[in-house]
Amino acid sequence: MINYVSTAGKVAETEEDGYTRKGEGAHMKRKAVAGLIILILAAGCSREVKKEYYPDGKLKAVLNYKKGKLEGIALHYYENGHLKERVNYRNGERERVGTTYYESGKLKEEIPYMQGKREGIAKLYDEKGLLIAESEYRGDQLITQRQPDIK
Repeated sequence: MINYVSTAGKVAETEEDGYTRKGEGAHMKRKAVAGLIILILAAGCSREVKKEYYPDGKLKAVLNYKKGKLEGIALHYYENGHLKERVNYRNGERERVGTTYYESGKLKEEIPYMQGKREGIAKLYDEKGLLIAESEYRGDQLITQRQPDIK
């Protein structure tokens, strides 16, 4: 028996002599669809959200995993409930701009990542929101650092 898929996307079984057995095409199509549904459900189950808590029960972190690796946004919190850090992950590595915050909730730092390494201009702010330093990274190596004129 030979299996084939026609240009219309239909699955059928053909005997060696070229004749198709009646009803087998529809049966094979149902089996293919059932298999596809199982694959989709299995892929959806590989995502997991983990929450970590401080000893007093307050939320410490929300971490997203896909196939056992960090994937998507990870959030870390101070004990007072304010956001401490927001980081994007792709395949277990930091990706895009990660941000850290002071315990007051004000923005502290913006650090760009590419494939888990610092890449680009990182910015550091004081608690008033003023830019106090810029650091350029390439491949996780500090290239230059400057402090803007503070008025």
